[in-house]
Amino acid sequence: MGFTILRPGGFASNAFAWTEPVRARRPVSAPFADVALPVVDPADIAEVAAAALREDGHAGRTYELTGPEAISPRGQAPVISEALGEEVALVELSREEAHARMARFMPEEVIDGTLDVLGVPLPAEQKTSPDVERILRHPARPFGASVTRNLPAFRWSPPWGARKTPPPPGRTAGPKPDHAHRPRPEAHDLPDAATSGRRRH
Repeated sequence: MGFTILRPGGFASNAFAWTEPVRARRPVSAPFADVALPVVDPADIAEVAAAALREDGHAGRTYELTGPEAISPRGQAPVISEALGEEVALVELSREEAHARMARFMPEEVIDGTLDVLGVPLPAEQKTSPDVERILRHPARPFGASVTRNLPAFRWSPPWGARKTPPPPGRTAGPKPDHAHRPRPEAHDLPDAATSGRRRH
């Protein structure tokens, strides 16, 4: 059987790890805040996979899939800020702090390798690839495209029946009190669904 190998770098959707603090208006955090990697939009990965399956000429090929430019965590935070129209602050973690947090959801044997990629990537891991644009005939999507497409995941939304007034940083708005002489609120103002995703390197 024929095969095509897709080799994407870091996913732009790893930023979903920040949805909870962004929605709560708390600072986001990341190690190696100034190390830039050319994260790739999962939508581009999907389009390349579809092209490899449906078009001729891809058998036996290996494609390196990246975004159009390298971007650091410190560079990603302002992109989310601009899309939301409010500030998203970033706090840099030490390697030890990042290791402790990653140990909550990642096998120990994977953590150091992941931190090495994030903190001391090889030149090849920081290099952008032309493969997405060559196959899809349009430029690879920048990090901001993923943010804009998934903006509801980052946007604060009140609990059911609560006022639209945003809570102060670090606090969550509670529901309106029920009063016997007032009708209950209609169930038409449900919060946006937040998604989260992380990818191991």
